[in-house]
Amino acid sequence: AAARGRCVFTTVECLRHAHLSGRVVDESENAYQQSEVGQVEANCLGRAKINWMMCGSVPWEPVEMVYLPTGAAAVYPPPDQTKAAFDHFSHPLVGHGDGLSVSGLWDDDA
Repeated sequence: AAARGRCVFTTVECLRHAHLSGRVVDESENAYQQSEVGQVEANCLGRAKINWMMCGSVPWEPVEMVYLPTGAAAVYPPPDQTKAAFDHFSHPLVGHGDGLSVSGLWDDDA
């Protein structure tokens, strides 16, 4: 089995999987085995868009991937696209928490 706990993602709000909102979530066993996200930094960071789509593709709810062995991170959608989504609103959205809690593995929460 592939070593876990090396490729994680987080988002403030994951609308399609609310139990993942505001948590730091380890990638799935499948991603570790088939995409080598625990061994290859670029493969881990490249999953930001996949996990953003899994959460519902909400333009103002970016997903951040972190490859823990190096601390490298990637965000999707990029900050300029997120800002553009917010600019469509006449007033700021409220109710978004700014704290994150660490959860168990993705497979445990599914």
